[in-house]
Amino acid sequence: MVDQSLFGSSDSLSIFAALAGIVAIAWLVGTSKWGSWLSPAPIVVVLAVAASNARLIPFSSDAYQFVSGHMLPFGVALLLLSVDVRKTWKGAGVVLSCFGLGVAASMLGIMVALAIASPGETASALAALYSAVVSGGAVNMVSVGEATGVFQQYPELLAGVIAGSVPIDVAYIALMTSIAKSKFVSNAFAGRISRPAEAEEDVGDMASSNNYAASPPEFAYVAAIAIAVVAVCKTLAAAVGQPQLAIVGIGTVSLLLGSTRLAPVSVASSMQPIALWCLFMFLATVTVGADLRSLTEFSVRVAIFVAVVYAVHVSLLLSIGWLLRYPLDGLIVGSLAGVAGPATTAAIAAAQGWKRLVVPGSLCATFGLAIGTYVGLAVYGVLSAP
Repeated sequence: MVDQSLFGSSDSLSIFAALAGIVAIAWLVGTSKWGSWLSPAPIVVVLAVAASNARLIPFSSDAYQFVSGHMLPFGVALLLLSVDVRKTWKGAGVVLSCFGLGVAASMLGIMVALAIASPGETASALAALYSAVVSGGAVNMVSVGEATGVFQQYPELLAGVIAGSVPIDVAYIALMTSIAKSKFVSNAFAGRISRPAEAEEDVGDMASSNNYAASPPEFAYVAAIAIAVVAVCKTLAAAVGQPQLAIVGIGTVSLLLGSTRLAPVSVASSMQPIALWCLFMFLATVTVGADLRSLTEFSVRVAIFVAVVYAVHVSLLLSIGWLLRYPLDGLIVGSLAGVAGPATTAAIAAAQGWKRLVVPGSLCATFGLAIGTYVGLAVYGVLSAP
């Protein structure tokens, strides 16, 4: 594409400032009262695609390479350093079983969607990315896309996935909250009670971790750990001739350091806004190359694909959950934990009056961050095998 943008492709500082402004606007909108139904991530993508197609920023630039090469791996390391898998496993209670059932139902849904609503040549890539989403979240989708190289292979893929899936994601969340209020469904699940009492002891730890304010030395220490993890993993991945797998190594090592307490989880948790900023900057850069003219048709196909996934997911979740005598509230929170992320899952659980499930739901969603990348890579490996 010819560079006719307001900022030239070599004007890296101006482009970087524009990207930071896009992220800031998306964050403000996504956390406002009237925009809280939509997370900042899709807003970032919409604004970035609009800005590039309106020729405000270029479709390609060295600034984008800096974000993907340095900011993305640093953000992934910093975010996953705050995940303690041991505490998640201990505190999630029965909701963890419901979460596992939900992920399994989603995998079957993806298989059905591939059979009846395949999006063509991008089928394997879309299945892998959405496997990461329904078991973890956006950070896992980004890691899978980078590790497999599908973002470079299909420039419109990420923008199309987000544009097509967000309306269906919102509809899914609305459906789950409606099911929670349905007397018919509630009567069918009567007598099944969640007992996540073992999670209560983690409430104080989680609250204190989320409210912890890192001092400058602590900040520098954790940042140094994250940078060291990135440097070592990128060097090793390059040495074995697989540089694209560095992002997987970064995530794995960061999880090990956080779970073994070799890195201070409370300090890393307080630095999550920085990690999210890095990830949102990447979401902006990886979608600026999407051409709106070719994006619309693909987004519709993605929407149909995702709708099939959720239809199968909800049907299997409720039917198998009923047979296994799982509680309805646990099934709903466990399902949301695989799709909506820790904050949204906790907010919905609290809004439904399921206060005892707020912490287990957040813990399960955090556990999803730990496994989502590997689920997506496994799906891609199976579907791409000759």
